[in-house]
Amino acid sequence: MAKLQYYQYDFADVYGQAWRVSPNPAYAQIELEDCYDTTVFGSETREERVRRKMKNLPACRIMHQRIIAGDYVESNVYPVFLNRSDIPRTPKGEASREAQKKLNLKNRQKRIVRLMNANFRKGDLIVTLTYRDGDLPDLDRARRDIRNYLQAISRYRKKQGMTALQYIYVIEFVPEGTESRKVRIHHHLIMSRMDRDVAESKWTKGRCDCKYAEPDDDFGLEGFARYITKMESGGKHLVQCSRNLKKPIIKESVTKLTRRKMQELVMAGDEIGKKMEQIFYGKCRYLDSKIYHSDFVGGFYIYSRLRKKEGADPVKKQQPINVATMPPVKIYLDMQMQGKHAEYSITLEYGKHVAMHHGCIKNTTTDRAILWITYKALSYLNKKCCLEIHAQSDYLDGGFNLCRFQNNKNDRYQGTINADLIDKVLTKAAGHSISVVSEQTNKYSQEMERQRAKAERKEKVINDGR
Repeated sequence: MAKLQYYQYDFADVYGQAWRVSPNPAYAQIELEDCYDTTVFGSETREERVRRKMKNLPACRIMHQRIIAGDYVESNVYPVFLNRSDIPRTPKGEASREAQKKLNLKNRQKRIVRLMNANFRKGDLIVTLTYRDGDLPDLDRARRDIRNYLQAISRYRKKQGMTALQYIYVIEFVPEGTESRKVRIHHHLIMSRMDRDVAESKWTKGRCDCKYAEPDDDFGLEGFARYITKMESGGKHLVQCSRNLKKPIIKESVTKLTRRKMQELVMAGDEIGKKMEQIFYGKCRYLDSKIYHSDFVGGFYIYSRLRKKEGADPVKKQQPINVATMPPVKIYLDMQMQGKHAEYSITLEYGKHVAMHHGCIKNTTTDRAILWITYKALSYLNKKCCLEIHAQSDYLDGGFNLCRFQNNKNDRYQGTINADLIDKVLTKAAGHSISVVSEQTNKYSQEMERQRAKAERKEKVINDGR
């Protein structure tokens, strides 16, 4: 069967008219001044108006686009057309300069809101950097200053074994010759959580105001994102993001919703929240909606915002881990520290099958070495297993059996040593059922030590022969 082909377009531009089928100030999902002027339809009833708009739709499918940024979910429901000739086109009139500025601001704010909600949480640092009187820089120097500051923070985090720095910063300024109220050049910044005193000490150009982020229960960090991208009269903003930020997840489906479902959503009025939560399997909490229509084509564009419930996946139903169906695998780890070097062996036992691996880690510590070896052992598995890890390590025992590693991750690794390796281990461990047995020796200890010594002697002979 041939794959369904449909054509995308700028739906937000085409469906640009705010719509409200039954204004209700007490429970309205949009402001009263945004409500549609019902006098245009004369004596038509509400049902007739909606049916007429839906009837004017050409051959199409209903697209359900979900944009997931952290716990924040946006839903776009709109028609996509099966014939290229049916794609609606707005008049090519030149938009006013002011209208274009507003559109650019809206798009920029949406992008920053999504990036912030996808990457930052409670406890991350919100920073404002200003300059001393008499030392105000030009734009080029301000760029160098913020880059140097972030490099200093990154060096500190790397030295402490913390995760790589994530950040979004804005340089706010007024260009020379602009007639507007004076705005001193300054920086707004949000970055990964760390010690606030250290973050303040790294800025030497003036005042550094740091505080811990407190996201809104509904809209996360949207308020801060909109504040730092606000359009002052004559003001300019330069927005930069670290390359390691997670991008919002975009999921699209043209088979989930139908024309009838779109019509029901438009007709639902104040009950649209319940219907949207049903569409997301009850795993999201509804926040608000806006409905738009077009002067050029039938149908509607429905924009909704929701928030994920704790531990829920708004895209698909989560399947619980069934340990009974997982193959049992035992992993035996043996390690010997020699100064700053660690010689190790890994033995994997699955039924009657046994595999052994050896290696050496240089310039490391005991805890980092056992984390790296665990990561290496998990890398050998090509399916999800019920794992029993045998190792002489209270650090590994507490990390898995007492859930300390997962707790560190939930706290965004604030103040956690070896956070980079812990995160790698947890990524590899996802989907496995893991328990750790802390023991000095195991049934393979002597054999692993003998094999390491044999490999070392062989390597020495090779080196001596060169």
